[in-house]
Amino acid sequence: MKKIRILAIILIFLIVSLAVFLALRFHGSADEYSGKRPCDYPNTHWVSKETSSYFDVVKSDKSDNYQCKGKIVKHNGEIIEFRLLFDTDGGVEFWKDNSKRLLKGNVPSFLTFAQFYSDKLIITNITEDKIFNNKYDRILFKKSNN
Repeated sequence: MKKIRILAIILIFLIVSLAVFLALRFHGSADEYSGKRPCDYPNTHWVSKETSSYFDVVKSDKSDNYQCKGKIVKHNGEIIEFRLLFDTDGGVEFWKDNSKRLLKGNVPSFLTFAQFYSDKLIITNITEDKIFNNKYDRILFKKSNN
């Protein structure tokens, strides 16, 4: 009888330990930026004065999801349309609007990381910059009332 009690206690301990482990494991993989990205604020307009660019959060043509589509007006007057895609780890991808993300060998116009706020987006750690030619270390987009 004593052995059964000891086995029961060990079994309960193992079950509780496993439950705690799984709870911590799945909580750690949650998207901590959910609800904080610009695309989580439908029908908003975001402006970067330093880069003469903006984007709007608009409803996708293909789904009920919202996406960020914008334009950059370069100093020479060239206009570049782009899309922003956000990763679950805080990463941001800039894609020229005619780029197809899933095509083999296609790469984004540049990769970066961001800090998300309800009224601003701060982009840092810019790499592979094919739009501004590595001119900016940091880009600030502010949510506009326009």
